Amino acid sequence: MGNIINLKKMMSAAMFAAGLLVSMNSASAQQDEQEPLALLQLDVDGNGSLETVELYGGQMTRGSSYRNDFLLLLKGSDSELLTAYVPSINGGYDCSLEKARFTGRGEQLILSVGQGGDDGSIEYRIIDFADPKAVKEIFTGSDNAGVAATAEFVPDFRSKIAFADGSTNYELLPKEKEFYEQRGLYDVDGTLLKGYRCPYVGKIHSLVAVDMEQDGILELLSLQNISGLNREDLLGKLAGVWSYDGSSGWKLKSKTFYSGGKNKDDKFHRSYNEKNWRILPRQAVHDSSSVTYPVFTAIAALEVQNKLNGDFAIIAGPYLQNLATGGCELDYTLTFVSEKFISMVFFGVLDEGEKEIFAKIPLNIDVQTGAQLALGDVLNLRDADLLPVLRLLTKKDKVDFSKGIPESWYYNGTNFVFCQRSEIGEWLEATVAASDLKKFLLKPELF
Repeated sequence: MGNIINLKKMMSAAMFAAGLLVSMNSASAQQDEQEPLALLQLDVDGNGSLETVELYGGQMTRGSSYRNDFLLLLKGSDSELLTAYVPSINGGYDCSLEKARFTGRGEQLILSVGQGGDDGSIEYRIIDFADPKAVKEIFTGSDNAGVAATAEFVPDFRSKIAFADGSTNYELLPKEKEFYEQRGLYDVDGTLLKGYRCPYVGKIHSLVAVDMEQDGILELLSLQNISGLNREDLLGKLAGVWSYDGSSGWKLKSKTFYSGGKNKDDKFHRSYNEKNWRILPRQAVHDSSSVTYPVFTAIAALEVQNKLNGDFAIIAGPYLQNLATGGCELDYTLTFVSEKFISMVFFGVLDEGEKEIFAKIPLNIDVQTGAQLALGDVLNLRDADLLPVLRLLTKKDKVDFSKGIPESWYYNGTNFVFCQRSEIGEWLEATVAASDLKKFLLKPELF
């Protein structure tokens, strides 16, 4: 568990927030001071007013993206400091804050900190600030273990996964038999040669709050990887649905193991590392549905971080809500990323009775401000020559420019891609090289 107050850290962070340069001792003077990593507004006590939680952290070495010495400051609507809390996470990367309601009183804070390991694990804490004098971590370090399971290799190129409730899964290994033969795990007839080798059951690497019961109180959907001989030898994913009870903690309501290795045909790009910011995927899986959406973390750009994650949450929201009631699918790919500009496309499917609704949602982002870029922000739509040029350059494509230029677009690193939905619901695209549109570019530095 964390500590409610650490005076030295609280004073350092509070002075930093006030704009003062603080050196607590000669050793810390050689390193960067604690810096703001994230902030979030939420109603911690359910009284209708918003409090603010600020996350601070320090650097172990200058220039490192690893952060430690975390401190959470809770401030009232009048910016008065209500309490300081040290969460029970030693350190990590890509810190973010979210809010959710798991109890009947107020909203709780979800803190996530990446651990940088091969299994992609993330340390999560859920913190209840309802009583500033008795702050509680209701999702603790031990809860990050996720669904309890053990795994072993068994004869005939199979794995056995055993759960705490006594149930077991037997699955064929995902890779070709030669992969395991060459590494001495099996011989050609499937005899297990190295029974001491065991698959690895990872900790939670994705945790998403969803109202599965449609009652205003959220559940948690967790996801873990089970790997074979190495990280690339993915045996499958283990999903859990958890509900919170104030007296007994988190209860596992259901679990599902989704077998199968990595999809070789998956060409989606979901992650990107820039010097001061990152994009990482978060996924929730239930029954036959999967929702994957991005999370943006940044250093010294908290407003941009909150704005982008808010925009991503708006897109993912309808699909997450549908996880409990029907089939759905959401995923995304980064089509172009630079220090200043992100272009991506979401692909969604919602089941509405016997009808499936397909969506293609391009999103173009100014990284400096977090603003979404409309087509008119990057191309001079007032230039009378633009539409005739586009018609000429796209005459072999199916997109209809007779009614004007489609508003939906993305950039793939070379081309502008204009998107249009046909009358029968088919998504059409037309591509035009950015180099052919130099005359019309309003922000040429992005392309």
